[in-house]
Amino acid sequence: MTRRSLIQSSSALLAACAGCAPKRSEMRAQIDELGKDLVILTLGLGVSDVHGRHFGRLILPEICTSIATVAPDARCIAWVRCRLNGRSLEARVGFGIIDSIRAPIDIPYEGMLPTQIAVSMNARHIAIQGVIRERKVVLMNGETGSVEYDLSNLVRPIAGEIERLGITPDGSKLAVGSREHFMVVDVPSGRSLLTVNGRSPALSPDGTTVAFVDRRHRLILKDLGTGTERYPMKGWSTYGVGRWSPDGRFLLAGAWVEMSLQWRLVAVDTRNGGFLVIGNLGEGDGGDKCEWVARQLIPA
Repeated sequence: MTRRSLIQSSSALLAACAGCAPKRSEMRAQIDELGKDLVILTLGLGVSDVHGRHFGRLILPEICTSIATVAPDARCIAWVRCRLNGRSLEARVGFGIIDSIRAPIDIPYEGMLPTQIAVSMNARHIAIQGVIRERKVVLMNGETGSVEYDLSNLVRPIAGEIERLGITPDGSKLAVGSREHFMVVDVPSGRSLLTVNGRSPALSPDGTTVAFVDRRHRLILKDLGTGTERYPMKGWSTYGVGRWSPDGRFLLAGAWVEMSLQWRLVAVDTRNGGFLVIGNLGEGDGGDKCEWVARQLIPA
């Protein structure tokens, strides 16, 4: 890029920021209000507030590396129960669950060591992806540990290693994504609703919209009913999509601009447009692991 084009690009961004200062001020107030109840879980189970200030790490009862996730309502955390066998990590008969009502509980499960998981509201359903001779994607009952739906054959056309699972609060829709492609599945009917070239899919809490990043690093919000697409981060490139806030308004994402030296964590206003920078992301963190979580689930 030439010096002249860089200056022009910077000037355009500064002008845009100046023009939307009142909107940003309003967004800041709304996100501050969210921050009274929610914090942000980041890569490696780090915890930060809505101003990007890190204040610790989520400590779970077992060694689980980063195989953990938060429900769409932010009030339940699920993780793979693991144990060390020599130098390797292996599945340990199930999953652990923490919510705002019950003490930590164990959900039985016998089978593969999951590499990706997603949990619905109240842990009624847990989606898992792993490998036993071949790739498996199943939805299990969150109380009994029994498999309710095996979606392995349906998602087999997805090329590459599965790196993302996303689920709606009621467990009726599941997003399954690799680095290049993803599919949105209607779970009860076992039907594919959408297959797209893109990565980092995140389903909105009401299940009507999927957010993802295309090959041009654009953040896209796609309506699953009409196919309409919106581009809420024009002027910025997006690396990864985190999770939606429980009310479906703000979406976490990792983004950068041409003058930025590192990725930034942003909160995108999916209803009114615009976004707010939360803070800087650490090395190797593209924002795709960032999730909203209730403060009451984080030990003081």
